[in-house]
Amino acid sequence: MSSNKIVINPLAATTMAPLKTKKQRRHWLRPYYQPFFYAALPLSLLTLIFTFFFRNFLPPQIPLFYTLLQTKDKLVTREWIFILPALALGINFVHFLVIYFARHYDTTLIKVFEYITIFIQALILATLLRIILIVI
Repeated sequence: MSSNKIVINPLAATTMAPLKTKKQRRHWLRPYYQPFFYAALPLSLLTLIFTFFFRNFLPPQIPLFYTLLQTKDKLVTREWIFILPALALGINFVHFLVIYFARHYDTTLIKVFEYITIFIQALILATLLRIILIVI
């Protein structure tokens, strides 16, 4: 006569991972957004802040386009300086959407895209500072 006994391993309960609480599961910033929020958005906001701060110090005509051949086409009114922060915020919005919809794909691709976004924001900020430093 064989007895069918169920053997319970006392160590099995201790080797199982504890269930995560709701607070541990939902972090306010997902890992694939961290470079975006910690670098790209501050650069974009810094561009906007510099534009508003230096707007009153700019002359009525500023050089915005350096690659045009005619001298008269290089100068624009100082309100055109707002193109740079608008461009920065627009690029951030589009790249945020791309990162959000591509979050299920390869993380290396998302990281490269995030660093390209940061590089573009740094270039826009450098362009703005160059224009400001030339005319002031």
